[in-house]
Amino acid sequence: MKIYIASSVKNEKEVLDLAKVLRDHGHQVDAFCEERPGRKVFRESDIKDIEKYDAKEFLKLPEVRKGFREDKKWIDWSDCIVQLLPCGKSASLELGYGVGSGKLGFIFGKLEPNKVDVMEAFSHGIFGENELDLLLERLSDFDTCKLCRKKFNSFNKLLRHVSKSHNLKHKQYCDQYLHNKQCYRCKEFKEFSAFYVDHGREAYFGKCKLCASEIIEEFKKQNPLTYRLQTKKAQRRLVKEIIDHYGGKCACPSCGETELEFLVIDHINGGGNKHRAEIGGLGGAGFYRWIKRNNFPEGFQVLCHNCNWSKGSGKLCVHERESKYAILAEEDSKLNKEKDA
Repeated sequence: MKIYIASSVKNEKEVLDLAKVLRDHGHQVDAFCEERPGRKVFRESDIKDIEKYDAKEFLKLPEVRKGFREDKKWIDWSDCIVQLLPCGKSASLELGYGVGSGKLGFIFGKLEPNKVDVMEAFSHGIFGENELDLLLERLSDFDTCKLCRKKFNSFNKLLRHVSKSHNLKHKQYCDQYLHNKQCYRCKEFKEFSAFYVDHGREAYFGKCKLCASEIIEEFKKQNPLTYRLQTKKAQRRLVKEIIDHYGGKCACPSCGETELEFLVIDHINGGGNKHRAEIGGLGGAGFYRWIKRNNFPEGFQVLCHNCNWSKGSGKLCVHERESKYAILAEEDSKLNKEKDA
């Protein structure tokens, strides 16, 4: 689970200690006072003459706005806010924003008498400083159900689900959602391998592969012309993306062709047939999709059809061969002149 710790700068040591414990239990943690790559720390003590600013003037300062955006970014990243007591109103606002955004919110730390607030009822649990094990257990319950969250559109329903399903009687029900996915078309629970991956969202599509294939076949029969046009447009977008990544023009210095229809992807060191056989015999659009799925690997270049065919026939493009022959002819001419001299 992704956890954001909200607290006071005065509790820096306690925040870092809690972050370590949470990470040891498999959670990803952002501690607002921990400087690390990709995480900038804002401290109000860095503002000179802070006493002369009121709330409106303070929030107009560029460094303050930057610090606000940085902390908000990590709150939005998280699944859960843990407010570590004692703390001020800033941590309480962070907890409130997180809970209002549909995230989990817990209060943990030293519970002092006469320091209570009725609005703490918005949190999903309050734990004293000696109840860390109970907090970890509660986090584990919700972490186990993270794949179930999409089924429940409110945290109240999810709370009831967690308290209900995480016992022996209902464990099988919860495991069904953990290790399987329900196709929204056929309503069957299937293993995740039965679903296509949406690489853009890094998640699985809602329809299983079988239902997706049936829908495509139905669409093809009802709209054959539209299907062909959409397929061609999608393939052209894919080819353009790959060609642009590898330079957008023929790599042969004497050619430089830029017309998309004339360009292809070439294996720089040859062996294209062997490589395609190793990746399942993919060719055409399937080969371009493989390149994109594998994050545009090295070893490829753009050539026009003429240069690619010429290179395949003689290991060198005809332009390179002509250039090479010209150099050899010039060297032979020099040798002949030296002999005559």
